Amino acid sequence: MDGFLTSADTFFGLAAGAAWIALRGGYQASGSVEQRVMRYIIGAIGILILWMGLGEVFPRNPDLISYVLRYFRYTLVGFWVTAGAPWLFFRFKLVRYPKM
Repeated sequence: MDGFLTSADTFFGLAAGAAWIALRGGYQASGSVEQRVMRYIIGAIGILILWMGLGEVFPRNPDLISYVLRYFRYTLVGFWVTAGAPWLFFRFKLVRYPKM
């Protein structure tokens, strides 16, 4: 059951993030090597904070509240990958807005 919930939660976050970033014009990963390295580092730090940080704070019991918090945690991780990090990259000018 845990693997199924983890996959479903992450997929929901990925899909919601992709829809959100698509409404804002999309995202293209082009750029210089330095920009790509910085984006990788920022993205990885964000995932570690959300996944490991919240994993330490949230309970891991087989009860309803733990499953709800797990859903929230993995949804945030998925959303970070497809929307949160790209939004931050736009703000730090590590990527250009795609041309419409």
